Amino acid sequence: MTALTGCAGNKNERSTGQYIDDKSLTVRVHDALHDNADYKFNNVDVNVYSGTVQLSGFVNTSDQKSKAADIAKGVQGVKEVANTSRSRKRNRFMPRGSKSSYSGKQKRQAAHIEKGYESRGVSGGEAKRRAWATVNKMSGGGKRSGSGRGKKTNKAPARKGGKIGGRAHKK
Repeated sequence: MTALTGCAGNKNERSTGQYIDDKSLTVRVHDALHDNADYKFNNVDVNVYSGTVQLSGFVNTSDQKSKAADIAKGVQGVKEVANTSRSRKRNRFMPRGSKSSYSGKQKRQAAHIEKGYESRGVSGGEAKRRAWATVNKMSGGGKRSGSGRGKKTNKAPARKGGKIGGRAHKK
């Protein structure tokens, strides 16, 4: 009696040959991304299933995301590229949203802090940004409709620092 075994898979599994081809393609795509002269895609993961390449992980800009997909498409044997990598680039400053979720007291505090910065020579826009950052740090955000409610007020961010440092407060 002779028994035959094969390497064929079913519709949900790859054959041994397909698995080896996918692993080889994974290495080639990974090397192509790593060897790129413009960018080193060290934080991009490469997965291949039946010739379809999935890129995941992080890049610095949306241009790099597009470039990574273009590089992967250029590798021989790639049938399709699914690029789910994400851009890490964030705005340098907090977004300037509506202040409607802040209480009247918080708005008055921000205005008072802003005047203090302006009197020390800080530009209007920067003074406003710093003032709202201070109010957010002190109160935990807007006090209306749940955001930051029930938390103690942290007064440390409002204390003077800089040159006078700890001498601003009497012991």
